[in-house]
Amino acid sequence: MGTECLGQLAFFGVQYSLVTFLTTQLRQGNAEAARNFSMWQGTCYIGPLAGAIVADSCLGRYRTILAFFSIYIIGMGTMALSGASPAVISRSTQPAVFSLGLYLMAIGAGCIKSCVGPFGADQFDGGDAMERPKKSSYFNWFYFAMYVGALVSGSAVVWLQDNFGWLLGFGVPALCTVLAMASFLLGSAMYRYHQPRGSPVVRACQVVVAAVRKRNVVLPHDGFVLYDGPAEEGRRMAHTGPVQAAVAVAVPSSAAAQPWRLCTVTQVEELKAIVRMLPGSIAWQVPQYVLLGASAVLAHIGQLEFFYNQAPDSMRSLCSALGHMTCSLGSYLSSVVVTVVSHATARGGSPGWIADDIDDGHLDRFFWLVAGLSSINLVVFICCAKRYKYKDSIH
Repeated sequence: MGTECLGQLAFFGVQYSLVTFLTTQLRQGNAEAARNFSMWQGTCYIGPLAGAIVADSCLGRYRTILAFFSIYIIGMGTMALSGASPAVISRSTQPAVFSLGLYLMAIGAGCIKSCVGPFGADQFDGGDAMERPKKSSYFNWFYFAMYVGALVSGSAVVWLQDNFGWLLGFGVPALCTVLAMASFLLGSAMYRYHQPRGSPVVRACQVVVAAVRKRNVVLPHDGFVLYDGPAEEGRRMAHTGPVQAAVAVAVPSSAAAQPWRLCTVTQVEELKAIVRMLPGSIAWQVPQYVLLGASAVLAHIGQLEFFYNQAPDSMRSLCSALGHMTCSLGSYLSSVVVTVVSHATARGGSPGWIADDIDDGHLDRFFWLVAGLSSINLVVFICCAKRYKYKDSIH
């Protein structure tokens, strides 16, 4: 739990601030920064596939975690160096150093994602009637630890970056990565079950804190109150996860709120009274992120437990990696969608839907597009879920 909390604190400390760093320090436009963010995130979530293959076919989960934690630490240290003053690192080399650290960190963090969760679940004997419920509870608390780290990143780490610069802002997450590895070494000294070697194969980011807090409130109670019985992990994903994800993009705080937000910057005299009553506050986005947070609780925990329980014993890292790979493919697809929309809508001198100055664009239309894609995804999910046959989770 400590390993996951500290590791995710470092990971989200980069994720929440990446677009800001790209736009303010590397002088990239909004569309370019969004594409680069999606490509990096895709690398983070395709890494679990490589880590799982190494763990299941060669090193085992324990040694794989140690190996890629080392790469994770090197990447975080390199990123911290890129945030130093011009006296330490020239601005001409800063983009190259930052990119090197960013992708080393993506490979390291990605490759341990498919191993840490299953390694913890391995400590519970699935054939023991007393330990089976504890294993289900473990997945809830595992994600709780993850989002505690995310909450600290979205508040304290972002505050450090804003007030003390990027060297300290990236340096603290780098230190947390080192502490996460130390934590892992101490905790793993007590592990009971071992996988045999050679088994078969208020910046923009700060509003996310609302989603993290929602997750932290719901997480500990998810497995104990809302769900109890067979196939519970499938029902967590099916009931509200994809539904809320589709709705969240279209609620008034995002798509429908965008026209009102644009009104607040107009100079039309007859709207000024309404504008004063309905200010363009970042609070408009809180309902969206609350729904996304609840969706993540119900979908992601169930997904992690689903891939672990339904996989053959010798392929649990690999099957867990498939769950992470969906995030990777989604991130790469997001990059394609942003590129296509930017080029398709920026014609005849128009800045398009995703403009560098969002007051000149139409993010509301882009949000409705994403809501439509999410709705299609929900239909596909329901069709697949109805046809799935569960294996016996006890035997």
